[in-house]
Amino acid sequence: MKIMGIQLNEVEAKKLKTGNYTGMDVNLNIESVNLLKDGIAIDFFHSISYSPTIGFIRFYGRVLLKDEATAMKKVVRDWKKKKELPTKLSNAIVNLITSTACLNGVFISRTINLPAPVFPINVQLKK
Repeated sequence: MKIMGIQLNEVEAKKLKTGNYTGMDVNLNIESVNLLKDGIAIDFFHSISYSPTIGFIRFYGRVLLKDEATAMKKVVRDWKKKKELPTKLSNAIVNLITSTACLNGVFISRTINLPAPVFPINVQLKK
């Protein structure tokens, strides 16, 4: 399965109050996996929330994949049944989304005076 790219379709960021933070909560949800005419679209939601609640940055986007038709149909069929992607593919997608959100989050956080969301970006999921 080849990753063709990532698109950020919506970004929301807000500073709720001024103050120190003690941590960041990072959340990544795969919203849907759909077969397209020439590939697979994986829609996602990625959020960074500062604790205590001083602000957040949210990304909505899409990862595009390509492979042979039977492999793509299997990935979509398995997602619809179990809400799981193959582990190797999941690792690549999670790392792509996380690194994209981290990089873009640095610029966005500076704009609204939130701490930069810098965290390790190499995730290894295990089955």
